[in-house]
Amino acid sequence: MKKLFLSACLLVFATAAFSQAQLGYGVRAGMNLSEIIATLNKDITTVWRVGFTAGIFGDIRFNENFALEADVLYSQQGVHKFRARHAGSDAPGFKTNMNYINIPVLAKFYLTKGFNVVIGPQGSFLVKKKVTGDLDAAAYNYVKNSINRANIDLLLGLGYEFQNGLMFDLRYHVGLTQPFEKKNNVRLTNGHNSVIQLTAAWRF
Repeated sequence: MKKLFLSACLLVFATAAFSQAQLGYGVRAGMNLSEIIATLNKDITTVWRVGFTAGIFGDIRFNENFALEADVLYSQQGVHKFRARHAGSDAPGFKTNMNYINIPVLAKFYLTKGFNVVIGPQGSFLVKKKVTGDLDAAAYNYVKNSINRANIDLLLGLGYEFQNGLMFDLRYHVGLTQPFEKKNNVRLTNGHNSVIQLTAAWRF
């Protein structure tokens, strides 16, 4: 009986909360600066890749201080140049284009009427990959086949929303999983994806 009573109370509170909530949706597009940060190898250097991101989002605004938002975004990521030093000399460098469908689920906290901060997890699912550079066939296949097909990221960001629906966001997401899988018990490098993202959005 106690459990039934508690369940009924939770249902009432949840219904009341959602009855006050405002549902919205919109479109988002912008620019990425991405790289892969090697955490255990100081001999690896990378150069940022510039790409774009675009997609849709939906949100639930519970009150003037809090909302939940989920996005579905196509995101160009990877690294413009990846180079390692081996035995005192530079190994062949290469470029990786790693394009994902990113799905962040974010808690949004409004500090003022328009200014907000967001935090939450993000699932990233690889839809396209391309490797170019001074690699022989074996090295090319090793790099391309070791790119992880799915990653989990942590996303943090700042944003501002105007009353007419226009929104600007600066976000950073850092990988919590490895961008490269082990092949033959060897990983290309230990590290994580790192992406700075600037977007504009319109909420309908």
